[in-house]
This record gives sequence, structure tokens and C-alpha cells, in this order.
Amino acid sequence: MLKLVLDRLIKHFNIRVLFHSHVIDAQRENDRISSVTVFNKSGKSQYFAKVFVDATGDADLSAVAECEYNIGRDKDHQCQPMTLCFRLADVDRSKYEGEKNKLEINKVYEKFHKKGLIKNPRENVLMFEHVVKSVVHFNSTRIIGKNPVSAEDLSDAEMEAREQVFELYNFMKEHIPGFENSKILMSAPKTGVRESRRIIGEYTITEHDLLSATKFDDSIARGTYPVDIHNPSGSGTMLKDIPYGDYYTIPYRALVPKGIDNLIVAGRPISSTHEAHSAYRIMPICTCIGEAAGIAAFLSIANNTTFRDVDYKKLQSLLRKYNALY
Repeated sequence: MLKLVLDRLIKHFNIRVLFHSHVIDAQRENDRISSVTVFNKSGKSQYFAKVFVDATGDADLSAVAECEYNIGRDKDHQCQPMTLCFRLADVDRSKYEGEKNKLEINKVYEKFHKKGLIKNPRENVLMFEHVVKSVVHFNSTRIIGKNPVSAEDLSDAEMEAREQVFELYNFMKEHIPGFENSKILMSAPKTGVRESRRIIGEYTITEHDLLSATKFDDSIARGTYPVDIHNPSGSGTMLKDIPYGDYYTIPYRALVPKGIDNLIVAGRPISSTHEAHSAYRIMPICTCIGEAAGIAAFLSIANNTTFRDVDYKKLQSLLRKYNALY
């Protein structure tokens, strides 16, 4: 239903969309991008614009435009693990629903893990109820040591993840009540990436900014999600909560790459440390960042300014108009 709603909005506002297309190059003149080259079934095409929004999730446009970026944690540039989500059908959820039963599942899983009977490095089973009563969604595979912006590593990750899916499916089916008759319904279209490139922007968000619930003057989005780092090297997940009942904000400056005038970044690749990225990378916050980036693009064109010089107070005024929290 969400896909239909978004498709209809796109058509209503007469926006041209190209699915199954990839940015493969950017033509840059000094501190501005003049055009981008896109590849799809039609071949290569070049598109010109006054401003560009990089919403690729991996800062792909920023990278081909030769903007500076960081990747992974500082000490070894390893990123958070990748995960291939999957779903099991024909599950009798009445036999395991409730936190107590989920704890029992993880006790059994931990026992098998310690015996070396499970190769997946993740320390527990993470699953969610689906809107269909007999379906369970799993966010529980863990692919470590792979570079999410390497074609070779991504391909290896896909195959390794499918082995983990089958391993976990068999574990659940053979050892967990309610899953005796379960079947693999589907796996995600592609392995999910938590972390990849992060631009070097006009401001770099830090873990301290988030844990101290900083309210920036040029705030464009709010967040409450904790610092949540899945160990890039193996098992374990580090969680650090922000103060209860409070929130942090995302500064506009973190969306603006250094050294380029007409490019803004939306979503998870904005400027931050590895630790801070682990909190704001989630979808609700990324969509809010995207709304602000879109408004900034409008203001940049309307006022003939660089993204760096966009008046953040005007941006905030429009966010208020659209009932956005920042």
C-alpha cells in the first residue's frame, strides 16, 4: 500500500522516476556538479540540474563527484555487519509469543552457538511478528568483514547470508516449538547494509552530541534511537541510550559536503562519526533528513544560493509549516 501511495504522489506532482538505474559518474566543474551519468536498460544517459540530492544510502553520488568521505570505524574502517532479512511461514506463534518464550529461544540458541553448531556470529535470535499471523520476520543473519561498497564483497555477502538463513531456519524448525511445520517464505531482495560511506561535511555529528541530547540551532530532524553498534568483528551489540524522555537533533550542516556547492546528502551517509552513525541510520530519522534535504534544494534554487548558504531558519519555517518536528 505504501508503494502505491508513493507512486500516486509522484504522478500527482509530475515527477519523472527511473527505476533500476544507477549513477555511474558525475561531471564536476570546480565546486559544482554540472551533470550526472546514469546507467540502466536504455544504456547511459546524462542529466543536468542546478542542484543534486544524494539519497543513494551509500553516498554513491558524493563518491563519484570526488567528495571526501570516511568509511567504518576509525581503527580499521570495518563497517557494522550486513544482514539479509527473511521470513518463515506456517508458524504457530501461540507456542512462543511473549518475552519469556523468546528468552527461552535465545537460551537454546546460545547453547548451540557455544557448541559450534551454529556458524552465524550473531549472539541471539532477533525476530518480529508479521501482520500475517502465521508469518515471522527474522533480522538475524550477520555478515562481518565485508566492504559494503565493494562489488566482490557484496556478492560474497549475499551467498554467505543465504547459508545463514538456511542454518537458522533448520535450527528453528528442529528445536523451537511452533516452528515444526515452518517453511522459508522469502528472503530480502538484497543484503541489508547498516553502514558504508559517510561524507565529510560542514559539521561532524559525534556520539557525545547524541548522548547529551544536543539541540542544534540549525536542527532539521529529531531522533531518539540509541547508539546501536553491531560488532563489526563478530558477536555482540553495544547499546547506549539517550536520556529518558529526551531527544537529540540533526544539524543541517552535517548534510552539506565540504568543497562542493550544489550537492546535499540525505539519509545515513551524512557527516558523523562511526558511533553517532549507529543511532541516526534508522529509517524514520533518515526520512526526516530526506525531507529537510528536499526543502533545502528548493530554497537553494529559489534564492540562488549554495547549499552552504541556505538560510536554515527559512528551512525550519517550512518544516513547521508541514508539521515536521526538528
